[in-house]
Amino acid sequence: MKQGNFDAEVWRGMFIAGVFPALLFAILLLLIPESPRWLVLKGREPKAREVLQKLMTENESNTAILEMKTSSDDKDISVFSLLRERLKFPMMLAIAMTVLSQFSGINAIIYYGPSILDKAGFAWGQALGGQVAIGVVNTLFISITAF
Repeated sequence: MKQGNFDAEVWRGMFIAGVFPALLFAILLLLIPESPRWLVLKGREPKAREVLQKLMTENESNTAILEMKTSSDDKDISVFSLLRERLKFPMMLAIAMTVLSQFSGINAIIYYGPSILDKAGFAWGQALGGQVAIGVVNTLFISITAF
């Protein structure tokens, strides 16, 4: 019995499955409005007001634009401002978690999971299913830690 193209080269099906969420994301990006703060900084207040009025009343949007104008005046914003007192602990915590996650070895499992499971004696289809299960559990627990 001759194998189909997706059976012989499984990576093609996996690649195509990854294309759909990326395309959906790219299409939905077109619906996201520009940042009101960015618009105010670029001198496009009417557009910023239009974006804000989709979320709040006219008085609230006027107040927000005024706050944006006053908060951006005479302030030098740099990457180092993220390490000031108020944000120092959350930034250090985020950096530490990122570095420690690299040391956990999860990337090796994610990248080489199907091969590992295949060499452990699972059939190729079971190995791919096991990899999906690993991905689902990984996504679930990352989502839990985000909250």
